[in-house]
Amino acid sequence: MTYDLLIKDIGELATPQEIRAKGKEMEKIKILKDVDIGISEGKIERIGNLKNEKAKEILDAKGGLLLPGFVDSHTHLIFDGTREHELDLKLKGVPYLEILKRGGGILYTVKKTRLASKEKLMEKGRRILDKMLSFGSTTVEVKSGYGLDLETEIKILEVIKQLNEEHPVDLVPTYLGAHVVPPEFKNKKEEYIQFITDQVLPKIGEKRLAKYCDVFVEKNVFDIEDARTVLENGMKYGLMPKLHVDEIENIGGSRLASEVKAVSADHLTKTSEDEMRILAKNNVVANLLPGTSFMLMKEYAKAREMMKYNLVVALSTDFNPNCWILSMPVVMSLATYCMKMTPAEVLTASTINGAASICLDHKIGSITEGKQADLVLLELENFKQLPYMFAVNPVQAVVKRGEVVYKNNI
Repeated sequence: MTYDLLIKDIGELATPQEIRAKGKEMEKIKILKDVDIGISEGKIERIGNLKNEKAKEILDAKGGLLLPGFVDSHTHLIFDGTREHELDLKLKGVPYLEILKRGGGILYTVKKTRLASKEKLMEKGRRILDKMLSFGSTTVEVKSGYGLDLETEIKILEVIKQLNEEHPVDLVPTYLGAHVVPPEFKNKKEEYIQFITDQVLPKIGEKRLAKYCDVFVEKNVFDIEDARTVLENGMKYGLMPKLHVDEIENIGGSRLASEVKAVSADHLTKTSEDEMRILAKNNVVANLLPGTSFMLMKEYAKAREMMKYNLVVALSTDFNPNCWILSMPVVMSLATYCMKMTPAEVLTASTINGAASICLDHKIGSITEGKQADLVLLELENFKQLPYMFAVNPVQAVVKRGEVVYKNNI
């Protein structure tokens, strides 16, 4: 047969198992040496010695490392209003929630994003995605949450939809209206929750603009019952629940994630071991964000304990104005050096388990015959070098749905 694309002379092919991996399973990496991959109709057709096979296009790996495309399953990339001016406050020890209380943080970005045109948000989003692609990310979850009014939340979600149609990277949209209470609802949180359930969620459901609904569960932001109300109403419109929980204080968010059978619970820096057991029992993916801990200069999630309790652990950048990290390899290094995850575990967490965090592990996240051909070629000898080489970008090429969509000097 003639393949659409043949990747030849792969020095090492490293892939996690075919479906989400729990606990000790995250160490299981399949390694093949000196192989080729044949790709047809966007899918992996065959893995083996294919040097004599024909193909419409050939990508010479030159003995490099081939991995599944990285899945960045928690980002906030559509916004206007960077917050570098708040760095001095953070360095002086001003707490994140105090900056928010002063009208900074999320509220500052909301003000700027409301004023930004759809065209401006499109252009900024496109540039960010180009950079993410250059670091090997092939699928990215994107949250709204910097509008908080009906018009801007719809605008953000429409930008995400349009970028998904135009950009090689696949985008998975999440509605995060319950990010903070906006200024026009100050001291009227219950009215804002009612606004979300009565006006915003029906419109998002009607336009089919999101796949997930998320809530920032935190002290003095949204409590457990607020989140339950938003998520249960979101489910009426087909939006599956996700949650920001246990980031700054533990107010019971991970228990709620278990109760509502959330697809993922994200952050989890303050989660107790008992709550880890409950999350594992309810098949909630633990989506960890070490870049946020690094940027906030706070503690890291207890990844080793989570894996001990058989959780499915994923990693993501949490790219946002307060965490300017676009590179999954940087996140993988942080997870290794700051959370003591092994190179095998971080590879699993950044690919198949990231895919599980957005219910796509049946389709992407591993190099498996029959799966979508989302692949990243790196100028490395083996997969253990990736987290070992901190802040280096060794990506040579990215393949998305069987097409070479990025090349760097090869």
